[in-house]
Amino acid sequence: MNFTFTNSRRAFTLIEAIAVIVIIAVTVPPAVLFLDSAAQRREDAVQAQRAATLAQSLVEFVLADVASSDPKLGFAALANMPTYTTEFTARAEPLTNQYQALGFTYTIQASPLVAASGSATGNAAQDIFRIVTVTVTAPRAGTAPININFSTLVGDF
Repeated sequence: MNFTFTNSRRAFTLIEAIAVIVIIAVTVPPAVLFLDSAAQRREDAVQAQRAATLAQSLVEFVLADVASSDPKLGFAALANMPTYTTEFTARAEPLTNQYQALGFTYTIQASPLVAASGSATGNAAQDIFRIVTVTVTAPRAGTAPININFSTLVGDF
């Protein structure tokens, strides 16, 4: 009596298994690199949005200070930027703490008196404005940090 076993199931051969492993080994690393690059670009976009939000908030804070009737604030406070920025930093701390915890920094600068055109004319009647610039620096996944600059022209009205 002869018994013949027939196997109706087809299994992977060793060559097929090796071929699958080679294909996976060749295709996975580039896919992972692509995903990492895409994640960095998304992170950079989020950081840029955060930096712009902080910069806009700080500009609004400065505009409120310029419009304030408080003797320590108002347009005249911008004439002494070291004192103004020290006091500004203390007042803005509740706003900026969460950003500074993420590695964000900011600076505020005010120009000398200028005319409405943004340039100094030398005429005291025309040079009654200052250009206030807020610069926010944010870390990013790439190499260089993101710098966002917002400027506005303010006057004593």
